[in-house]
Amino acid sequence: MTNAALTDLDVATVEQHLRKLGVKLGAPVSVVDETGSTNEDALKAGAAGAAHGALFVADQQRAGRGRLGRTWHSPPGQNLYFSLLLRPRTEASSLASMTLVVGLAVAEAVGRFLPAGLVGIKWPNDVVIGGRKLAGILVEASTTRGRVDHVVVGVGLNVLQTQFAPEIEEIATSIEREAGVGPGRLEVLGAVLERLDARLATFDEAGVAPMIEELRAYDVLRGRELRVGEVEGTGDGIDEAGRLLVRTESGEVVAVNAGEVSLVR
Repeated sequence: MTNAALTDLDVATVEQHLRKLGVKLGAPVSVVDETGSTNEDALKAGAAGAAHGALFVADQQRAGRGRLGRTWHSPPGQNLYFSLLLRPRTEASSLASMTLVVGLAVAEAVGRFLPAGLVGIKWPNDVVIGGRKLAGILVEASTTRGRVDHVVVGVGLNVLQTQFAPEIEEIATSIEREAGVGPGRLEVLGAVLERLDARLATFDEAGVAPMIEELRAYDVLRGRELRVGEVEGTGDGIDEAGRLLVRTESGEVVAVNAGEVSLVR
């Protein structure tokens, strides 16, 4: 149910703010005080025929999901947990690069509230500051025979939280922790949706290629010693298909489609 206490994120306030910004995505808006997962809510709505651009926001998630089945810590009143339902003209094979495009939009948006050059993208789905995770992105799709019926873009973004659970204290951060005094959640949500509006429109028309140089500028793995599955070497950038490039000790450059990145040293 909608929580009237969420004065910064109630439906009317979010709708008014997005109209003021001229953002096309984010309609209709659903805001709840608590849910299992905004991605699950959006996936169910997509299956029921909900419109492209529908936005699902929660103040708290009981079962927020990250990549590879991980839990996304979702305490109330502090951060942004939202999902967008999209009906793009894309193939299922391009969804990995869509995750990077969403990461670019999030990085650009939060960069408005932080010192220049602070925010980076860790392939394939994290927005980071100094090695600490600021935001995670989870893109899920419903497909039929390789054709995408609808896509859900989920974003967990730490805005106001300054104290984290012991198990993530050393690897998580927030806008407020980095900026001292952070912006409100509504302002951050609007900034992210504004950039998503532009970046996803470009992606729908031309894929990731037009944005690849900007993605490379945010790439925090370039030049780092790392391992992805059986591939070990030095991060060598991101290619025009959104794949991570790794230069091995022999000099061979391997393009990695998916996997968990571990820094070697």
